[in-house]
Amino acid sequence: MIKNIKIPNSIVTYAVLSIAVLAAWFPALGGHPLFSEEFHYRNMLNNGFWSFCVEWLQFQGMWRLLSQAVNGVTTNHPAFTSYLAVFTHIITACLFFRVTEILFKRKGLALVLALTFGVFPWGFQTIVNVMGYTPMLATTIFWGNLLLLLKFANNKKQQPYIFAISFILTFVAQSLYEILVFAFMFSGAIICFDEGDKSFNLRKIINNLRRTYIALAPFLSGLAFLISYKLTYPESNRMYPPGFAIQAVFSIYFRQYTNYYIFQPWLSPVTRNLIFHSWGLSDVLLFGILLFALTLSLSILLKQRDFVKSKLLPVSKFLLPYILLLIFGASLLYVVSGGYQLESRKRYSLIPLLLLLVGWIWCKFFENRVKFTRKMLVLIMTCGVFGISTSWLVTGVYLYEINRQDALAEFIVTHKVKGDIELEFNPDIKAAWPTLYTTIGFDMYDNWVFNFAPESKLGLWTGRPLTDRAWFLHEGERLVNITQKPGAVKLRFNPDKFRWEFANT
Repeated sequence: MIKNIKIPNSIVTYAVLSIAVLAAWFPALGGHPLFSEEFHYRNMLNNGFWSFCVEWLQFQGMWRLLSQAVNGVTTNHPAFTSYLAVFTHIITACLFFRVTEILFKRKGLALVLALTFGVFPWGFQTIVNVMGYTPMLATTIFWGNLLLLLKFANNKKQQPYIFAISFILTFVAQSLYEILVFAFMFSGAIICFDEGDKSFNLRKIINNLRRTYIALAPFLSGLAFLISYKLTYPESNRMYPPGFAIQAVFSIYFRQYTNYYIFQPWLSPVTRNLIFHSWGLSDVLLFGILLFALTLSLSILLKQRDFVKSKLLPVSKFLLPYILLLIFGASLLYVVSGGYQLESRKRYSLIPLLLLLVGWIWCKFFENRVKFTRKMLVLIMTCGVFGISTSWLVTGVYLYEINRQDALAEFIVTHKVKGDIELEFNPDIKAAWPTLYTTIGFDMYDNWVFNFAPESKLGLWTGRPLTDRAWFLHEGERLVNITQKPGAVKLRFNPDKFRWEFANT
């Protein structure tokens, strides 16, 4: 039956990629309690969008202007945002696949790299946290913009329109999340070179720029954003004061060894047992449908000869310098902003760039030495299954912990608990997965982080101004103080009933 099915190669490839990514992340669909300052973000648009823009420009200038506006919408609709995040992640993986296919001229390699990006939980915070959506969206725009430049580089008639679109997309992306601003600015460099160029020729590059001037659009747009950022950023009350850390050029990538943190939950039975924590009958049925669809589409894809036995074309000699330029651009922001933080939402933009480098290394050193066999296919599929199950595990652990935190907030509100409290965790997720809070960027039971939940349930954050000091300066008295001090009210978690109780009852 499958032999008689004739579907365009590209459609089947995108189907395999999309279904695999959805299979990895469908447990995150449906929404879950808000986290930390997400509760404050719900107030962002209380007075309307334009009023917010004026107030934010006075408060923090152009810094993440659109990001906070988007947060004002997504935090009020967390269930919808969970679907939006998974859908956007699928789109990002597909865009990354297409760009990689164009750059390397190898569909199989591009698919493997895109699957590696899509099914593993490298940047899981962008999917499970509502406030992680904006860095994901900025990354989506980056790959969409790069695809636009690559596809229309030789279309002279469309150059003015593509230039305008690319300029706008770049500026919007930086207003959402500035993490890739310099990578955006350098992204047009690849179309300044002809396919057959073997050496660097400045005069030829300048002539090419006259013909394909869309390459300058992201550079000029990024420059315009940086200027507007500098002109509007306040001299006082800066949420992230500027700094200079030249070591970030290298440390940002040296610290990518910490990506192994996402595999740590496999090492403890406490966290392993949570892999299906949020699953119900509908999840099992959906997984069955996705498994059937993935098996069918993958079988069709492998039957297509042009996918399995496509001719290997040489890659551009300038591809490696271009990839290194993008990687350097992604790290340059941290040089001028004081350094790199380890939370997973900031890895989301970096992983695809590093995968480009992995792809080049494969083409250069391994492609002609390794043959595509059944054993390799089994190995790739095994890695894919491992990536999908790891995403289930990470999602299950996070949902357990965020729901437990929400249950604590409800308990505090219901029983009118205030002041010092001491918590007894059973199970102790932090002991089972020591780096969970490092990858999130916050300790979920830090006083500043946790208090947003019960205070919001009591309505204490309703109508609070954007400039509230308890938010951006971490100042002010909070509802409870999680401590080990003598005399603190002791609370313990009952995992059998999934609720908090007073420890002396």
